[in-house]
Order: sequence, then structure tokens, then C-alpha cells
Amino acid sequence: MNGLLSFALGLANIPRQDVADLETSLPALARLVTVAKQLEPVLQKAAPDIDALLPLVTQAIPHLTALLPLLQQALPIFKVAYPDLVAVLPTAEEFIKLAKG
Repeated sequence: MNGLLSFALGLANIPRQDVADLETSLPALARLVTVAKQLEPVLQKAAPDIDALLPLVTQAIPHLTALLPLLQQALPIFKVAYPDLVAVLPTAEEFIKLAKG
């Protein structure tokens, strides 16, 4: 971790264990950013079909057919990211608690 950031977190009274947890989580967070960038165009393509599905559940078959290839694209990317997501959840919970005071 950047020494200046570590110092600033210490000045902000962030517990050393939380800083250590954050440092440990940085590689997983970086991988999640990469995955999010990969998913972004797929989700952008899927958004109109998802929006169309909400009010038209009974007419969903054509939209589900259109979404299926996009979901097939997204699923392997998500499977790669899932372990990292799970790995950073405890750290995220700690910082949420910290932010709420």
C-alpha cells in the first residue's frame, strides 16, 4: 500500500487491522475492477431488454431469447470474479461499519 495512504489512514484513526485488511484485499479489488470493466459493455447491451422485461413479464420470451447469449457471456466473467467478491466482503463490512460510526 502507498505509504502516504497508510499514514493518512492512521491519522484518521483507522484501526491498524482494518488497514491491513484493506491492503490484503487490494489485489482482489483490482481484479474486480477489471471484471467490472469487462461486464460493462455486456450489461449496457442487456439493459434495454431487462428494462423491457419488467412491465412485460407475460411477453418475455423474445427478450429472454435476446438476453441468453449476453448472460452466457457474463456468467464466466462473474464466475472468475465471485471468489474475489467473497474475499473482500468482510473488509467492505468493516469499512461500512467504520463509516457509519
